[in-house]
Amino acid sequence: MESKKATRDLTSYFIIVCICTTCYFLIDIFLLSTHVLKFSAFVGIKNVLPIILGMFYGPVGTIGCVLGCVFTHCIINTPVNDFLIEMISIILVSNLSFFIWYFKKKDDRMSLKKKADYYRFGIIVLSTSIISALVALLLKGTHAAVEAFFGYFVMGIFIGIPIIIIVTSVLWVERLSPKSISSYPYFERIIDSTPESFIDFNEQLELFAAKLPMKRLFEIENCVEEVMILVKDNVPGFELRVRVQIDDSVSIRFYYPGDKYNPLHFEKNSEVGESSGIKMIAYRALRASYRYVKRHTTNYIHIVM
Repeated sequence: MESKKATRDLTSYFIIVCICTTCYFLIDIFLLSTHVLKFSAFVGIKNVLPIILGMFYGPVGTIGCVLGCVFTHCIINTPVNDFLIEMISIILVSNLSFFIWYFKKKDDRMSLKKKADYYRFGIIVLSTSIISALVALLLKGTHAAVEAFFGYFVMGIFIGIPIIIIVTSVLWVERLSPKSISSYPYFERIIDSTPESFIDFNEQLELFAAKLPMKRLFEIENCVEEVMILVKDNVPGFELRVRVQIDDSVSIRFYYPGDKYNPLHFEKNSEVGESSGIKMIAYRALRASYRYVKRHTTNYIHIVM
C-alpha cells in the first residue's frame, strides 16, 4: 500500500514538474526570441512564475522553473551572468515564497480573501524582489539589481495577484503543502447504492455547510444527485466518493472505480434526455473537468460552482 502511494506521489510530482517546466520555457523563449521587453534576459513576465509556482508546489515547482530556464538557455544561449542570476533567483525566490506563505499557518488554504492574505503575499513579493536584486548586484552590478527588483516586484503584484485569485477561487487548482500543515476543512463521504446512503450524505452536508444560503446548498445537493444517478445507472458496482470544499466558490470532487465513464460528455445539440440536469450544471459551472486513470481504473470529476 505504501509503495503504491509513493508511486502515485512520484507520478504527480513528475507531472507537476513537466507542467511548470513547459510554462516557464514557453513564456521565456517567446519573450527572448521576439525581444518584446528591452531588458536583461533574466527580466520578464516569467519572474512571476517562481513566486506563484513556489507558493503552490514548493521544491517541485522550483525544479520545474529551473529546468525551463536551462532549456531556454540551451536554445537562446543567454549571457552567462544573466543565466546565473536567473537560476539563483529562481531557487531562492520559489523556496522563500513557499516558506513565507506557510509560515505559522494553521491550514493549507491559499487565497487572497482577507487583509492578512494580502499582507503575507506583499511580504513575499517584497522580500523576493530584494533577494533577486541582491543576487543581480553581486553578479552584474547596480543596473541589473534595479532591473531584477522591479521585474519581480511589478510582475508579482500586477500579474501574481490575478493569477492566484483565478487558480484558487475559480479553478481550485490542487497544490502541494508542507506535511505539517493540516488540510483546509472539507466534507467527504462515500455514497453507495442504498437510498439511506444519499439521505445521510445530505444530512451531514447540511451540517457542514450550515452557513451557506439554502439556495446554494440546494445547488450542491442537486449537482451531487445528478452525478450520482448517472454513475449509478452506468457503472457496475456503484460506489461514489464525494469531497466538498467551500470558499469563495464551491469545489465538488467525485471519485468512482470501474470502467471509463464520463457523465459530463454529451453532444451540445443533443435532445433533452437523462443527462439534461448535468448539462445545465456543467454549462453554469466555473469548471467542470473529467479524467480517467487507467492504471487505477478510477474516474475523477471536478466541478467548481
